[in-house]
Amino acid sequence: MGTSSSVAVGRLCSAEGIDEPVRAIVKRAEALLDKVQGLGGLAELPVDIELVASFAGVTSIRDVPGLPVIAKIGPGARPGELVIERRAEDSLARRRFSVGHEVGHTLFPDFWADPNACRPPSDDTLIGAPADPVEGLCEVAGAHLLMPTRLIAPLLAGRSLSMSAVVELANLAEASLAASGRRLIDLATQPSAFLSISPRHSKTQRRELDRLKLQPTLPGFARLEPPPPKFRIDHSYRSPAMVYLPQEKSLSEEPFLRALASGAVEEGIDEVQLHGRTHRLRLSVLFAPMRVGDDVSDRFLAVASPA
Repeated sequence: MGTSSSVAVGRLCSAEGIDEPVRAIVKRAEALLDKVQGLGGLAELPVDIELVASFAGVTSIRDVPGLPVIAKIGPGARPGELVIERRAEDSLARRRFSVGHEVGHTLFPDFWADPNACRPPSDDTLIGAPADPVEGLCEVAGAHLLMPTRLIAPLLAGRSLSMSAVVELANLAEASLAASGRRLIDLATQPSAFLSISPRHSKTQRRELDRLKLQPTLPGFARLEPPPPKFRIDHSYRSPAMVYLPQEKSLSEEPFLRALASGAVEEGIDEVQLHGRTHRLRLSVLFAPMRVGDDVSDRFLAVASPA
């Protein structure tokens, strides 16, 4: 049985003398990048993530068709081997991030005693926001390794907080839009949030719709039509000064419908009620369908900031 996640995170913080786990993992990621840069291997984007992995002790990276998890790291067949396997069917950006994420595991002190320590039963949780604290910190490490602050800060200096900036960063870094959006918020100098949004009913509405499906329609009465879905927040990643935008919060449909029709970044202003106050938000929206295996679902990505 591997080390529990809470113990692994605690030992990471103790090793770095930092109480904040995110700061501790970022410090270790930066130290690894220092080693790569010291030998001239970190000149520009896109980062050679396989070279970075080699500095972390990885000896082989293999693309495996039909791998049941997104990626995994562990000892190879020969002594001294440390192998990353990643799903061959994933996009280039996803496979590059998978390497960064798995390298993140090597930054934990416990990893070298037990490479299988503190891993969840399935890495498929990485599709969304990992609940396991070690997996969440490996997401942070992966984003920093693919998009080091030392390389992207000059690129983003003076840029507007928009999905256009996210798309440009993703293209330069050969990274996903989701990871690039989070890094944009990391370096933002004003309150902002990166949002993943989908058109759907609220939990309360879904329960009511399930109830209506079981309720027979009485003769002479029209069947009740379900309410239209709204554009609701699935995940929010915000800067410390940005107002909290909760899951399930709905946003005005107008910029999302324009983004769906145009396939381009669309801008808009919305007013939302939060915590008893009205907040005016500037939204920059892109329609970015999400593929998981053979399934494709509607997804919008947005950068939000006070208007």
